[in-house]
Amino acid sequence: MFFFGTKFLEVFFKSPEQELSLGEAAKFAVGPLLGNVDTVMNSHETLTQLQTPIKNQNEQKAGFNSDWIRNSITTPSQLEWMFGNTKEVVDDYMRKFEKRQNLDFDVFKEMYNLVVTINIRCFVGQEISEHLDEVVHLLWAIEYYGTTIYSLFNPLSSYRKKSVEARLRLVEIIGLIRERRMENIKNGTHDGSRDVLQVNIEMGRNNEQIAAAILSIFFAAQTNTVSTSAWTLAYLSTHPEWQNKVRAEIPDGELTYEQLKELPTLGACLSETVRKNALAFVFRKALKNITIDGLFIRKGDYCVVSPSVVHANESLYPEPESWNPDRFLQDGKNYKTAALKYGKNFIQWGFYGHRCLGEQFALIVMKLIITNFVRRYQISTKDALELDFSKVLGMPFNKQDIIISTKPMN
Repeated sequence: MFFFGTKFLEVFFKSPEQELSLGEAAKFAVGPLLGNVDTVMNSHETLTQLQTPIKNQNEQKAGFNSDWIRNSITTPSQLEWMFGNTKEVVDDYMRKFEKRQNLDFDVFKEMYNLVVTINIRCFVGQEISEHLDEVVHLLWAIEYYGTTIYSLFNPLSSYRKKSVEARLRLVEIIGLIRERRMENIKNGTHDGSRDVLQVNIEMGRNNEQIAAAILSIFFAAQTNTVSTSAWTLAYLSTHPEWQNKVRAEIPDGELTYEQLKELPTLGACLSETVRKNALAFVFRKALKNITIDGLFIRKGDYCVVSPSVVHANESLYPEPESWNPDRFLQDGKNYKTAALKYGKNFIQWGFYGHRCLGEQFALIVMKLIITNFVRRYQISTKDALELDFSKVLGMPFNKQDIIISTKPMN
């Protein structure tokens, strides 16, 4: 059952988990990717935690405890720590990039490797360094083979098999890393970093629970962050006027966390990328018979919202096929006020109790990556930008490789 219109969008995101459940829908959608989602949910380690803060005792009883997510990626001190780690990874990447003989790059592959490397650093720390290349490959295989329609709807498909094999190996590696961390703590050689792994260890989670938690957050933190970063760089490559505007607002010298949170033009570019290249759908499962504005929804029905349809509404977004960040700017500079005017008709991070808790971390990653490229290089591409919706979950990829050419600014 598809929902359309502002009123239905508001109800969709505002309805409590006991009525319209993201967690139950996740069992169907991400089961092939994350394994036994029942085990994940029973141990309170579910993708739902990224979007369902605890509001009251009823939600607590329903099995949604997002403490480990909050402690890992939402507190001011943790965000500052993750900003520092992300900046170190990006700075190291840019130093190596500048030494390449060929500065042209496949933007999706490049962003995938960089974003996943950042996530590994912030989620499981330095102990995984010897497995870094393998983990990047495994996460790519889980998403590439596990998010297609062939994998989701055909348990016997070769794609499903490859995704499962990659997941099992990744769980094995996470177990090894946990044991190594525990030994370092015991010996007093742990550096004190409070990454996602450390938070889970301190909360008394076991290997299975920690593996489920980290696998969930890896998937949630990469699938749209990679695509949004890649697509935004691609659009900036074909819109030099916006590239110049973004470059002009980047402060000189080392960017601080507070400076990164500003940058209204870049914020508008990211929002416009999300609008134009929105998810095909998000859905929840009705856990009881409910009625929404006279529409009866039976228990067990899946309720679907299509951001890609909402964001193509010409009455809200004139010429929706065009990439135009001006939609999210007022007087060419005020980003926040303009974004608010679309209300529930702009679906990026969710609303109410289903708002993504990883929003601030994702913005840190995307903004650091894009500002570092734009301030150093004039970027361009001759490749066509065409959405490929064969990827069922998350923002779509491109139908073909997008090769970006770079010309040093100095």
